[in-house]
Amino acid sequence: MEIGIGWTPNIVMFLMGAAFTTAVLFLTGRCARNPEHVLIPCKDTFEATRATLEKTIPPLDYAYREPLQSGNRKAALGALRALPRFNNFTKEPRDFGKLLDVIGKHGVKAVQYQIGNPLTATTMAKYQVEAGLFLPVTVLLSVDAGGLVAFKYVRPRSLMSQFKHRALYEAATQLDRDLLDMLSQIAGWDRPGQWNDKTKSRS
Repeated sequence: MEIGIGWTPNIVMFLMGAAFTTAVLFLTGRCARNPEHVLIPCKDTFEATRATLEKTIPPLDYAYREPLQSGNRKAALGALRALPRFNNFTKEPRDFGKLLDVIGKHGVKAVQYQIGNPLTATTMAKYQVEAGLFLPVTVLLSVDAGGLVAFKYVRPRSLMSQFKHRALYEAATQLDRDLLDMLSQIAGWDRPGQWNDKTKSRS
């Protein structure tokens, strides 16, 4: 069944979920006062960069769920520890380009991922359960009006600083470094910030 023209139930549920999340963050006052936005320009095309990300960061393996549900904590922890540093929590990336096309804005290329690690997120939530509002990290791959392909996300450290918890902040800082390193490599750079060197050399 479709709702209106082109409005499938999945699209409607997605938009409702996004609106609900925004409302929760606003009403709980948990939005960081000074979130730091990160932009990593990509050397390759949107399509090629998307393919590289999905090849490099595997879909989350939920093997830990069965022992967790049966109460086997040791086996569940072992399965969590066996996961790679970063996992793609989004089985199918949220294609904002297609969603925007539905409501009349055409030609946009943008996909959203949720990237992280369940054990890392759980460890951070141990310090402050509200850290779960911001984990895993939402990463947007998009093309701007000038044709720049880039990864964009909000730095986890800047979101966690509001909780004023040292151990949580340190964990978020390490997450920052690791995520920046990973996405920089996927974007085609040898190291984070290398794109700034290119800009300076042309000036």
